[in-house]
Amino acid sequence: MTCHHKVAPLNRGRVSDPAQAASSGSQKNAPGSAGGYLLAGGIQYYLMHVTYPHAGYGTTPVFELALNLTQPIRWVPFVLFMLPWAWVMTILARGRWAAPSPGLAMVAGSAIYVALWLVVGRMDEVRIFLPYAVALIPLTCACAMHRFVDARDAIL
Repeated sequence: MTCHHKVAPLNRGRVSDPAQAASSGSQKNAPGSAGGYLLAGGIQYYLMHVTYPHAGYGTTPVFELALNLTQPIRWVPFVLFMLPWAWVMTILARGRWAAPSPGLAMVAGSAIYVALWLVVGRMDEVRIFLPYAVALIPLTCACAMHRFVDARDAIL
């Protein structure tokens, strides 16, 4: 019995010759990347020194952890905003659903971000977490679909 399926080459699209690799790929993108860094740095410099030269943090301490833990009024918005994130973390930690790798990377990054946020940011400033909250919407929806729709179909 013979198999007539074509096997795709493992190195498709990749360059295996070092001389050819040096003249292709990321080096062609380097001027665009450098331009992006220069543009971002220029905008930051303009905002700091031209638009808002007197902006500062005043008497706010750099480390906010002690204030975050000792002022319960800060806990309410944090808990309400972070409930979906905590639910997803609980589902993934208990192993009830295996998320795809990009989703797990996003969850790991968000966990590190939350830890940093609690140490150096105000706990009640929930907008700080908004980029991660928006990025985690697809994973949260997929987790909910698996949890509730698949469970209902198993009962029926």
